[in-house]
Amino acid sequence: MKSRDLVLGIIGVFIFTALPIVAAHVPVGSGNNDHIDTALEFDTPTKSWVIYEHLNSSAKYYHVDLDAGQRIVVNTFIPRREYSSGFVPSIVIMGPGLANSTTPPPAYIEKPVEEGGPGIYNGFYYVQGVMPAEPAYEPFTPASDFYTTNINWSINITGHYYIAVLANNMTGDFGMAEGYIEQFSFTDWVTIPFSLVTIHLWEGQNWFVIFLPLIGVIAVGIIFMVTRQVKQKKSPATLQGWLIGLAGLVIVGSGAMTLQQMVIAVVGTPVAAELLISLIFVALPILLGAVLFKNAFFVDQSFLTKDRIKIAVYGGLAIAIWAGFWVATGLAIAAAFVGLKRKAAADKK
Repeated sequence: MKSRDLVLGIIGVFIFTALPIVAAHVPVGSGNNDHIDTALEFDTPTKSWVIYEHLNSSAKYYHVDLDAGQRIVVNTFIPRREYSSGFVPSIVIMGPGLANSTTPPPAYIEKPVEEGGPGIYNGFYYVQGVMPAEPAYEPFTPASDFYTTNINWSINITGHYYIAVLANNMTGDFGMAEGYIEQFSFTDWVTIPFSLVTIHLWEGQNWFVIFLPLIGVIAVGIIFMVTRQVKQKKSPATLQGWLIGLAGLVIVGSGAMTLQQMVIAVVGTPVAAELLISLIFVALPILLGAVLFKNAFFVDQSFLTKDRIKIAVYGGLAIAIWAGFWVATGLAIAAAFVGLKRKAAADKK
């Protein structure tokens, strides 16, 4: 079996077996949710969402509509740079039928009112945040964060439920995960690489650090191709070859970015089997990108239709494994179409 066929087989097995059981949260953007009447609503409340926020007011508010028998699953966390700041997010869950907590929520927490009159929201449960001794590893980002609260309750009464995140009037960055069913729309899936960049910015990293592995791989790869041409006359011989080579470098570079984030996250963090998940998201882009890069040196003027289809498929696979930021896919598809009309004309002759 050729190496490229083996790589395609590995990626195919991953897509059709691993992806359906991926237990990752879908990132969602924040809004003007400093008051309960502008609470951010999760339109699919059981879907597993995650939001990254900056608490610069007394509280942030969220709203979910839940049916009896469903669960409300919420946890809050902070990045490692907030560990020594004293910023520890707590939550207040408000909704029908909830028992009041022994410790009442702070007086400044806004409370919802039933549309037909007061009285139904008689449950206000205050969960005070606790700073754990160690951060927890999250394999998909990858990242390590300190989780300060964790709620997983069954709902007995259908109705409107509200979540308030507070920190005793302190300001800081926090994340909140809500929901328990891992499901991704096509848009969710293909935009995750861009969401991961915003998460790392939220963690306190800068653009240069985040993209340094990608920049490094592309730079080294281009130097290799140019040097190979000068010394051995064996660089990509066509525009298609250069496009394919660059696509492969971008895909390998995105795998290197994930590797860097994994290394950053595991330092000082206890990890176990979940590290394997991160390694998969490192290995697949590197393998796929390497196959594309290798193909770049064997493309000539007789670039066949089957070869064009193969390169386009490689580009599509990059999206499936969160690699290449769409740039690699665009380069691969461009390579598949460059010179197509000229070749068709030549075939007719």
